[in-house]
Amino acid sequence: MEPTVDEAPLVTRISVVGGKSAGIAIRHLKQKPTQEHTKDTHLVLNAGSCKKPKGWISAPTLRALADALQTTKHPVALADIKSNLLQWNASPLLRTEFFGILGRMPLLETFIYREDEYSTNGLSIMTSLLQGARNLKHLRWVGKFCGSLKAFESLALSLTSHPCLSEIEFLPVDFFGRCLVRKKNLILTALKSIPNLQKLTLDYWGLPATNDVSDEVYRPTLDLCAHPGIVDLWLRPISLPMMKVIKSSQRLQRLTLTLSSWEEEMCCHIAELVGNSPVIESIKIVKGGYCPPSTMYLCENTIRTREMVEKAEQDCEHFIQIIKALKRGSSLRHLAITPYGQPYCFPHSILKSFRSLLENDNMTMESINFIPSVNGLYRGSCNIMVPTIESINRFLLLNKNGRKDLVENLNAPREDWVNCLAATSHDVIGLHYMLSKNPSICSITPTEPVTPASSTRRKRRANSMSNCTKVARK
Repeated sequence: MEPTVDEAPLVTRISVVGGKSAGIAIRHLKQKPTQEHTKDTHLVLNAGSCKKPKGWISAPTLRALADALQTTKHPVALADIKSNLLQWNASPLLRTEFFGILGRMPLLETFIYREDEYSTNGLSIMTSLLQGARNLKHLRWVGKFCGSLKAFESLALSLTSHPCLSEIEFLPVDFFGRCLVRKKNLILTALKSIPNLQKLTLDYWGLPATNDVSDEVYRPTLDLCAHPGIVDLWLRPISLPMMKVIKSSQRLQRLTLTLSSWEEEMCCHIAELVGNSPVIESIKIVKGGYCPPSTMYLCENTIRTREMVEKAEQDCEHFIQIIKALKRGSSLRHLAITPYGQPYCFPHSILKSFRSLLENDNMTMESINFIPSVNGLYRGSCNIMVPTIESINRFLLLNKNGRKDLVENLNAPREDWVNCLAATSHDVIGLHYMLSKNPSICSITPTEPVTPASSTRRKRRANSMSNCTKVARK
């Protein structure tokens, strides 16, 4: 059996996988912590992937664990709990009381709760914890998000104006549509009122994807998108009215969204965000719908290949708006396109536009995840693709190693130039590009002044040479 108390360099991890390990955890929590145990304590209750674990926690054991948490002197800073360990023997009321006690831990900063399809009373559990956990900073809930209107009202009240929450993730166990918009709006309004909220993830949480905002029932969604403090936002699904609000944000640094197609208006909104935001660093787009296959890169000049290329170019014809926005001195560093299935493949025309962008205009982009690997191309792929891909990767690497600062300031420290050249030493073309921007980096500056030899020194040298010659003749 693996140990249930793991002494890591920075934290003490207490793992509970069943009734036996729960007893060990209880004894450890009741012990007085020594100076070695004053580090953060992480409490993990997880029976693994089994739906009905054989060693689940009984009701008396759960009460004993709750009592140990009430009296412990260990600094419990994180709790990561999976519902399958608690829900089979303990009543809903006992589970709610346990989480209420856990929420009153004074140093608790991170709470992770994972439900499954058999879980119940998730709303009351989360409400009970949040009512006491007023120092909580990070909340991650993988849940079912279903219950009565009264349960949603109680949860919204516990979230409203929470003083410390800065990161919230609401992820569904599976896609659901049973929750009424009225109930969702209670939570959305409460999230909007949290003053220190910086990171928000609402993945398939039932946000309306409609483009019609005439109905005031969708107003809380747009108000939440305009939260002034959010710097990291993940919304799925997303609509045009929501994107109109998001693009005007002056604090948003990281954005993740889902698109089913490259609609013209949506691409224009993303382009405005990329071109106008002074702080945007990363955009990740989860792409659904049509996904061009990589077989369109084949050299075969067949009707099928030409049709695939034409369809791919038609599918992403509006994506070029985002590329144009990147020419205007954007702060964007990372761009990712993540499809549901196979990797998303842009036609060669889009890749050439990216190469031209990076070579002539953009010196901030550091990573683009949808560029195919040269080694990953089919054997029959077009050879013309290889130089394009290599050029894109070359300029991305140069950007990552400070091309912008070096090219715009030729008087940058010599050490910075040397570090950049060393990072790209495997690429002769990249080295030539950087050296062509500042040829003086190749000049050698002597460290000590060189003075001509004196006449006396020259005479001594000549005499010594003549004496050596005489000795050699003898």
